[in-house]
Amino acid sequence: MKNKIILTIVASLLLISAVTVYAISSFSFDSSKLSFSASAKTDKIKESLDEEYTLKLGIKEKEEDPQTVQEIKDLSRRITLLLFGDFNNKNETTEHLYKRRKEFFSYMYDPEIPRTEDGELDSDSQEYSDSTYASITISSYFKYMVEVNPIYNSIESIEVRKLQNGSYAARVIIKDCKIKEDDETDPMRYVYKSENIIIFYTFKLNVDKWQLYHISADTTDDLSKFVNTSEEKESKESMSILSNTADSISSMYNTSKMDNASDESIKEIYANNEKNLVTLSSYYNTSIVAQGNGFMINDGIVITTWDFLNDALLQGQFITIKNGETKYEVDGIVTINPSTDIAVIKLKEKTGTYVELAKREDIKSEDLAVTITSKTGVGYTTLKSIVTGTQNYIETSTVLSKTDRGSIVLNENGKVIGMNTAKSINSSFAKAIGPEVLQEVQDMFKDKDFNTIKATSFEELKEKYYYENINEEIRKNDISESKWKKYSQIGKIEETIDLELVKASYKDSIVSLRYKNGLSDFISSMQLATSFEEELISEGYTQTLKSDKKDIYENNKYQVIIMDELEYLIIVMVKK
Repeated sequence: MKNKIILTIVASLLLISAVTVYAISSFSFDSSKLSFSASAKTDKIKESLDEEYTLKLGIKEKEEDPQTVQEIKDLSRRITLLLFGDFNNKNETTEHLYKRRKEFFSYMYDPEIPRTEDGELDSDSQEYSDSTYASITISSYFKYMVEVNPIYNSIESIEVRKLQNGSYAARVIIKDCKIKEDDETDPMRYVYKSENIIIFYTFKLNVDKWQLYHISADTTDDLSKFVNTSEEKESKESMSILSNTADSISSMYNTSKMDNASDESIKEIYANNEKNLVTLSSYYNTSIVAQGNGFMINDGIVITTWDFLNDALLQGQFITIKNGETKYEVDGIVTINPSTDIAVIKLKEKTGTYVELAKREDIKSEDLAVTITSKTGVGYTTLKSIVTGTQNYIETSTVLSKTDRGSIVLNENGKVIGMNTAKSINSSFAKAIGPEVLQEVQDMFKDKDFNTIKATSFEELKEKYYYENINEEIRKNDISESKWKKYSQIGKIEETIDLELVKASYKDSIVSLRYKNGLSDFISSMQLATSFEEELISEGYTQTLKSDKKDIYENNKYQVIIMDELEYLIIVMVKK
């Protein structure tokens, strides 16, 4: 068995609340800004946006034949228990292993093989070929699993899909499975390594019974290596091309359309869509806390995932949208549909370009699928794969990580067949929103006067719905009145900065302040911090960095960072 592994990215980020601070010296309580549960909060955000742009299409995940799907699920569960052994079974007896093996092989594909005129088995028949193939692959997997003696607690999930040839495939996920392997430091010993494993089964119908025809697997290391390799290539090249289909998928599908797609044709698809692509980042202070992809669904209108926007609102203070070195000013959020994982964002200005959508009826299983994504926010990676499902989502054999959410999926003609969602990331399949759902968004805005499209700013949504009042002391984003009295002495900031303070937060001896510059079209935010900077120098601070967009001052206790971000002045105070 090839050890191919699911990438498990565990991202644990603190959920940091935000709130409007109209006057730091006047801490008032507004009960309308209390935090809500996630679902209630989402509903309130939807209600607050212009109802004219409400998205109505959904994605209903229907099973083509529920009875057969359930039969395959039950078979997969039983076969997995036989292949891996009982839960936490460290000391299996020889008798138990014999019984397990006998039952396991009773599920193997075993068609009746026709005979020649001489009464011999017909070695040229399809039945003979299929029987031999099943016997070899399935036997080798069982032998391997006995050798590595897996220890696991449960089966995480089982997903079933029908293949184009009428067979069924099942994907079984087992988390934290301990597998025995040789100790590199002592060849006479072995150690147990914990991994997440995906087992793929293929079932063929033999007369009236579904039987196991093929087994393959992915395990954590190699998929992780693939993602790391693609990120490394992306950071060095403006656009890299990678084939993105694991061996386990290639064994179940015809990948010839992907294999035959030349680098030149992929580069042409990229070139025709390059101006439509965007990367989105959310910042807390100067750190990126959420990242995703998107594209121009209409001129000046960006579509991305609600999963990204929700993370950005939870963790960040503002968002940026860019195409390569071009940075766009964000007007605000126009509409969201969490059920389909869609968020629509309006830019301040039109860009002069937008994508062309394919028709769902033109998308076929095993067609070429080209995903263009920015994993690092630096360059782009183009991933070649195939379409593996078209019934509900557009499914592709694409290995994705968290930052790939919102990335565009294109066909061989460069038309959009989907937008990758946060579903099924970090596995061997990806789920994309289909073109008919994207078409609803494009149709909604195509005849609209751009200047009349209403949007709600990121800051306003953050202030209204992502804020938690903590106690009677009224802490503003975890900055208490007592803390503020201490930090506000730096540069006499209440006297020297005469701007509206729209956000204030405190964490781990870091204060972050965000001021609105209502005159940003005429005066840069850095100019409005002149009095503050002069006061810092009079207090003994030394300037350690000076640029058009950022100045840094330090003394033996604090570092003060002053930044110009579009129409905002950002000041960060860090205690050393």
